[in-house]
Amino acid sequence: MHAHESFRRDPVQANANRVVRNGEPLFEVTAIGFVHAPPEQAWKVLTDYARLPEFVPDLVSVRVLSRDGNVVRIEQKSSAGFLFMSQTIRLVLQIEESPPATIDVALVEGDMRRYDTHWDLEPVGHDGATGTRVTFSGVMEPKFFVPPLFGRAIMEANLKRTVEAVVAEIERRGVH
Repeated sequence: MHAHESFRRDPVQANANRVVRNGEPLFEVTAIGFVHAPPEQAWKVLTDYARLPEFVPDLVSVRVLSRDGNVVRIEQKSSAGFLFMSQTIRLVLQIEESPPATIDVALVEGDMRRYDTHWDLEPVGHDGATGTRVTFSGVMEPKFFVPPLFGRAIMEANLKRTVEAVVAEIERRGVH
């Protein structure tokens, strides 16, 4: 099966694995999507930090704190919930941009013990389908309680929704 064929059936594939390192639970995450747009279009959407809350679920706000060349520092606030519990998550993140292919995100401070993520934009073209493979991967370790029984499923569902929203926005902006 070719990669773009699987994306036609399920535009975003997400995986979250709960692992324990040094006695602390953390999540290793990966999500892959395909968009019918060039990497430059995907780049414009992903680096339009102030507008991310307009289309990324649970992302409440993003504020650019500083920019020095390809290094950007942002503060983001999001809301995470499970059943009747809700948790506001504040993060200060340092982003290193390598246009138009990669974005590395590292935790500076906030409501996570660890948050190291990576976006990769890869041009693809095979059997008539051209566009960009959008890959999000990383390691996340919350400071707050995540139910062990449902944690992986919650993380995977949230990851999938987030990357689906990004993919949809890239496609939407590519039409205009």
